[in-house]
Amino acid sequence: MGLFWKKDLVYDKDKCQNAVEALENTKQIIEGTAPSIIKEMNAINGAKGFLEYCSGGVPCNGNSVKLASESCIELVDVFKGKVAEMVESIEEYDNASWWEQDLASIGMGFTKLFEGVGTLGENIIDGVAMVAGFTTGWMSEEWKNDVSNFIKKDHVGDFFAEQYENGILSEMNDLSNFSHTSDAANICKAAGTVAGYVVLDTFTGGVASITFNALAGAGRKTQEQLQSGKDFYSASLSGFVEGGKDALITYGFQKLNQATKGVNKAEEAFNKSGAANFADDVVKAADKVDDVVKGAANSADDVVKAADKVDDVVKAADKVDDVVKGAANSADDVVKA
Repeated sequence: MGLFWKKDLVYDKDKCQNAVEALENTKQIIEGTAPSIIKEMNAINGAKGFLEYCSGGVPCNGNSVKLASESCIELVDVFKGKVAEMVESIEEYDNASWWEQDLASIGMGFTKLFEGVGTLGENIIDGVAMVAGFTTGWMSEEWKNDVSNFIKKDHVGDFFAEQYENGILSEMNDLSNFSHTSDAANICKAAGTVAGYVVLDTFTGGVASITFNALAGAGRKTQEQLQSGKDFYSASLSGFVEGGKDALITYGFQKLNQATKGVNKAEEAFNKSGAANFADDVVKAADKVDDVVKGAANSADDVVKAADKVDDVVKAADKVDDVVKGAANSADDVVKA
């Protein structure tokens, strides 16, 4: 039951518990390993004649060994925490009612839409920063690096990711039928970006709309290039090219929209002028003329048929005349006889 397909989450509790216990045992072993390592290294260095013949013996830095041990212990704790979070997330999802899951899924869709709109805004700001850095970066290397780092960071994406994982949206992410990193979530985010473009074009239009779209394209591409390892100027050049493409596309859509509106207005004016009604009357009159022509053709056909009948009557009269002539000839022959 519910609006969305429910994920079938199955996990082995015993195996998860055994893994957590094994990590805890490993942690205890590591804690006891550092002192043992230091002790044995000191024992080697203390062996008779070792220092004299081995150029100062084995270097033993107790602090380095201790720090390495503490780092390993912290890493084990991180693993344990991740396992615990995943188990809690699975159990929370499985125990939730269908309506809680549906509300969480709807909420996920809306938050990803907002994230998409926010991403568009960030792209525009990144585009402005890229232009500023590209034109003035030669003045200060530090300024150029600051601009580059600002554009490189995905401010909106990182903010929402933190909220989904550990913030106010974490419970929604756990109960939703699709996570914030799923394909469905990315589709909703893309829809939000597209909706932002539509709203932007509606309220700005003309040159302003072209400019905003160009900046958004430039900022988006520059960020992608910086994140892939390109230097600032190479990334900026790619951004300029992408921004130019988006500007041309926006210009083309505006012209197409204007042409469509012009056609609609012409059609509306044509209808209001009465020309449309006149054209309709002409078509109806033509239909009537056609009917008259068809009637005349039918009448002509009847006349022809009537003429054929008259011809038949004449032929019949000729036959009667022949009979009369035959009878007269016969009577004349009788008289002569």
